Amino acid sequence: MLALLAGMLFLLWVEVPDSLRGIAGFEPLHSLLEIVSIVVSGLIFATAWNAQSHKTSGSMPLLAYTFLGVALLDFSHLMSFKGMPAYVTPSDPEKAINFWLAARFLAAVSLVLVAAVPWKPLQRPVYRWGLLAGVLAFVVLAHWIFLFYPTSIPRTFIAGSGLTTLKIRLEFGLIGLHLVAAACLLRRQRTERGLHATAMLGAVLTMAMSELFFTMYANVTDLFNLAGHVYKVIAYLYLYRSIFVATVQRPYQALDTVQNSLKATLEAVPDMIFEMELNGTYHSYHTPQIDLLGIPPHTLVGKNVRDVMPQAAANTVLAALQEAMDKGRTSGYLVKLRLRNGWRWFELSAARKAVETGSPQRLIVLTREVTERMESEQQLKLLGTAMADLNDIVLITEAEPLLGNGPRIVFVNDAFERQTGYTRAEVLGQTPRLLQGPNTDRTVLDQIRHSLQHWQPVHAELINYSKSGKEFWVELNIAPIADNTGWYTHWVSVQRDITERVRAKHALRASLQHTKAILDNMADGVVTIGPDGLVRTFNKAASAMFGYSVDEVVGHNVSMLMPEPHRSQHDSYLAHYRHTGEERVIDRPRELEGRRKDGSTFPMNLSVSKTEHLGEATFIGLVRDITQRRSDEEEIRRLAFYDGLTGLPNRRLLADHLRHALAASSRSGLYGAVMFLDLDHFKQVNDTQGHAVGDDLLQQVAQRLQMAVREGDTVARLGGDEFVLVLENLSAHHQEAATRTEVVAHKVLQLLAEPCSLQGKPHVATTSVGIALFVENSKSYDDLLKEADAALYQAKAAGRNTFCFFDPAMQAKAVERNQLEEDIRRGLQAHEFVLYYQLQVDALGRVLGVEALIRWQHPERGLVSPAHFIPLAEDTGLILTLGQWVLETACQQLQRWAQNPATAHLSIAVNVSAAQFAQADFVAQVERTLLRSGAPAGRLELELTESTLAANMEDLVLKMNALRAHGVSFSLDDFGTGYSSLAYLKRLPLQQLKIDQGFVRDLLTDPNDATIANTIISLGHSLGLRVIAEGVETDGQHLALADMGCDVYQGYYFGKPQPVATVEEALRWQQVPA
Repeated sequence: MLALLAGMLFLLWVEVPDSLRGIAGFEPLHSLLEIVSIVVSGLIFATAWNAQSHKTSGSMPLLAYTFLGVALLDFSHLMSFKGMPAYVTPSDPEKAINFWLAARFLAAVSLVLVAAVPWKPLQRPVYRWGLLAGVLAFVVLAHWIFLFYPTSIPRTFIAGSGLTTLKIRLEFGLIGLHLVAAACLLRRQRTERGLHATAMLGAVLTMAMSELFFTMYANVTDLFNLAGHVYKVIAYLYLYRSIFVATVQRPYQALDTVQNSLKATLEAVPDMIFEMELNGTYHSYHTPQIDLLGIPPHTLVGKNVRDVMPQAAANTVLAALQEAMDKGRTSGYLVKLRLRNGWRWFELSAARKAVETGSPQRLIVLTREVTERMESEQQLKLLGTAMADLNDIVLITEAEPLLGNGPRIVFVNDAFERQTGYTRAEVLGQTPRLLQGPNTDRTVLDQIRHSLQHWQPVHAELINYSKSGKEFWVELNIAPIADNTGWYTHWVSVQRDITERVRAKHALRASLQHTKAILDNMADGVVTIGPDGLVRTFNKAASAMFGYSVDEVVGHNVSMLMPEPHRSQHDSYLAHYRHTGEERVIDRPRELEGRRKDGSTFPMNLSVSKTEHLGEATFIGLVRDITQRRSDEEEIRRLAFYDGLTGLPNRRLLADHLRHALAASSRSGLYGAVMFLDLDHFKQVNDTQGHAVGDDLLQQVAQRLQMAVREGDTVARLGGDEFVLVLENLSAHHQEAATRTEVVAHKVLQLLAEPCSLQGKPHVATTSVGIALFVENSKSYDDLLKEADAALYQAKAAGRNTFCFFDPAMQAKAVERNQLEEDIRRGLQAHEFVLYYQLQVDALGRVLGVEALIRWQHPERGLVSPAHFIPLAEDTGLILTLGQWVLETACQQLQRWAQNPATAHLSIAVNVSAAQFAQADFVAQVERTLLRSGAPAGRLELELTESTLAANMEDLVLKMNALRAHGVSFSLDDFGTGYSSLAYLKRLPLQQLKIDQGFVRDLLTDPNDATIANTIISLGHSLGLRVIAEGVETDGQHLALADMGCDVYQGYYFGKPQPVATVEEALRWQQVPA
C-alpha cells in the first residue's frame, strides 16, 4: 500500500511530458486491463455466490451481486471505448466514461454498505434474490439510458477540452465514498471478524487513488488514464483477496484447528473410550492403556457386553447406556471386574452421540479405573482415628492427577485444622494449593512436583498460608502409599511447623551476607587464616586474583597460594609463631609474589593483621595485585626509550647507546660504525596500500635488521622508515673496520631482498644505507648521524638498494639537494612552472589531442627538465602540489580550447602519480577542478603509471569508475615496464594503452622490441582499448607501428613539446607530417 501511495505521489509530483499525454497503442493496453478487471469481478461474484450455502455474512452476497453488475458495466465500458467497433451505438469517449462512472458508483456504494452495515448472515433467501434483481435492474437502466438516451444526462467529456466539471466532481464524490468506507473499516477491523478487513481496506484506498487519477487526464489515452486503470486492477485483486480469505481460507483453517484440537484431546485422555450401541455391542475403541483390561481392546469390537462381563457388571453397563440415551449423558456408574491382576473397580460415564438422520444410535462410553480410590477410601477411615492426636499436620491426597491443580485432599487431621484455620469440610475435595501464597517458593514447588511425578519421597521446607493469610514455615515430608499390588494410591504429607527456627536461621544468614557483601565488594583480596594455617574465608576479589573458587581454598593450607620457597617453609613459620609468639609479618606491609591456580606467579602487596576470639587467633590477610602497577612502570620506561611500533630503541636510547659506544671506542681504540638506513619507495607503499600495511612492513624490516647484527650491537628506529645500526669493536685498523662494516651492510641488503608478505602478497623491500665510521671520541653524536645521512643520500643517488661510506663531498651534495627542495617550494609560489604540450595524432595525421608535460622556468638555471626535479618532488611529497597544479592548468586550457570550434575536439592527457591517486579525496579533487574550470570532462584523459596498479585494486577501480561516470578517460602509461597483468587490465576501466618509448626506440633494429610492441597492440585491441605509441621519432618507426595497427602516435617526428602558443600556431597550419 505504501508503494502504491508512493507511486501516486510521484506521478502527481513530476511534470508529465507531452509525449505521455497520448500514449501510442493505448487501446490494446486498455483492453487488457479492463479484461483483467472483468475477470477479477467475475471471480469475486463466483466465490461469494458459492459461499452462500454457508453461514456467511450478508455483505458477501451484496459484494457478489454488485460486482456482477460492475463486471457487466465494465464490459460495456470496454466495448464503448474509443477505437472499438460500434456497441449498439457508435463508440466514443463520453459513452465509455458514462459506463465507467456507473460501474464505479455501483462498486463504491456497495463497499460503503459492506463497511458500514453489520456483518450478519441474511436470514431469508428472498433477500439475496432481491439484491440480485436490484443490481441487474440498475445495470439494465444504465444501458438503456447510455445507449438510447445519452443526451438526457449531463456531459462528462468534451472532445478537445477534456473532462467536464461534472465528471471531475463525480470522481471526487467517488473518492469521498471510498474514504468513508476506509474509515468504517479502520474502526471495525479490530473488533469484528468477517471479510478480510485489511485486504478490503487496501482495496478501497487503492480505488480512491485510482479515482484521483481519473480527475486529471485531458486525453483518454494519456498516462493518468493508464495509471487509473492499473490501480483499479490492483484494487479488484485486493478485494478478491478479501473474499477468498473470508470464504475459503478461514473455513479451512478453522476446520484444521478443530481436527487438531480433537486429536490432541483424544491422545491426552488416559481413560478408555468406547463407542457402543444401545444393546451393549462394542463398535470401536480409543485407549492408550492397552494392558488395562488384560486383553487387546480391539478384540472387543463386534462383541456384546454380556459376552465379556459377568451378569451383574453387564446389567450396570446397559443401565448406564439406557440412562445416557434417555437423558443425553450419565456418569458415576461403578463396575467391579476380576482381571488377571485381581479385582479392579471402573467408573463409567456415557453420552449420546449425535448422528445423521436414519443412522443407528450410538453412545460414547468413558471408562476410568478407580480401584485405588475405592480401596484408599476404606484405608483412610482407619487412618483418621490414629492421627487425630498428632501435633504435626497430616494431609492425605489421592495419588493422581499430578498435573493441573494436583490430587484432591481426602484426609486431614485435627492439627491441620488448628494450624491452618480450615475445617475438614472446607478442604476435603480441594487440593493442597489452597495452602500456597505469593511467597511460596515456586522453585521448591517445581522440585516437589518433579519428585511426585517420579513417585519419589519428598523432603522440603516452604511457606504455607493459613485461612486468615498468616504465613508459617513447615518442614514437609511426603511419601507415596501403595496398595498390596504395588500400585500407588495416595500421598501422605507430614508437616511440622518450623517458623521460629527459620526466622533465627534467616537472621543469622542476613548477618553473614552483610559481612560477605562488604568483603566481596572490596577491590582487594581478603583471606582469613586460622592458627593451623587453614583458610577460613576467601572473598571474590581473592578468588579472581588467584583463580581458585571459594570451595577450592577454604579448609586448605594457605601455602597453596605461595610460590617456592615460601610454600615449603610456611608450616615452619607458623610453628615458630606458636612457640615464640614472634610476629614477623603482622602489620608490616610488604611486596612479594603470589601463586595462581595455573601455577603462574604475580606480584602482590600483602598486609596481615591479627584478631582473637575466645582465645583463638585469626589472621586477616589483605592482598592487592600490583601487576598493573608494575606493568605501568615498565610501560613508562618502554615508551620513554623504545619505539612503540617495532620495539626497537628510539632516538633517545640510541643517543645513549651511541655515546656509550663513543666512550668505549675512546678507551679501547677500536673502530665503530653508524649505519643510517632508509627504505626505498616506502612512501609509495604507505600512500597506495595504507599505513597499516606500511606499519606491517616496518615491523618485518625491524626483525630482519636484528638478525643482521651481533649481540651487543644496536638496532634503533628514528621514526618513519629510518633505522640506525651502531656496530662496536670492529677493529683497530680503519680498512679492516670498513671491511667488516661492509659485510654487515651486504647482509642487511640480502635479508631485506628476501620477499616479505603484505596482506598475503609478496613484497620486496630494498633499502639505501649510509655508513660513517668513528674511532675514539673524535666525533659527536649529531656529527655521526649527519655524516651517515649524507652517505645515505649518496646511496640513493647511486640507484638505491646499495650502501655508501661517508666522504666530505657527500655533504655538499646533501646541501645541494636541500637547496633544490627549497627552490621547488619557492618556484611553486613564484609561478615558475609551465606546461608544454606534445601533439598526439592518428594514422591519418589528424591531431586528436596533446599530452601536458611540466617544465620549470628557473630564474638562474633556465628551463629545467622534469627528470631533475620530479624524483625529489616524489620523495618529499611535493608531487601532490605539482600534480594538482598541472591538473588545474590543463583543465583551464581545455576550457579555452572548448570555446573555439577549431580546437574543441582536442583532448589533454595529464600524468597522475601513484601518490596523487592514493589520496582519499582524489576523485573529489578532480571533480572540483572540472567544475571550477568549466572544462569538458570528456576531453580530459588521466595517464596512470603501472606503479599505480600496485595499490589497493578495489580502491583503484572504485575511483576510476567514479571519474569515468563523469566522462573522464584513462590511459595506462609506459605499458609493459611495470606491474601490469591481464587480471588488472580486465578489471580497470581503461580506454587506452601507451607503448613505452623504450620499445619504440629500437623497434627497427631489435626484433624483441618489435615483437613486444606488436603484442601490446594486439592485446590492447583484443581488450577493446586504443593503443598509442610514444617516442616516435622517425618515419620508419611510424610506418612500422602503422603496419602493426597502432592507433595513435606521439613523438618528435610529429612535434616536440612546445608552449601552448606554439602548439596553437601548429594546429592552425596543421604542420604535422601525414
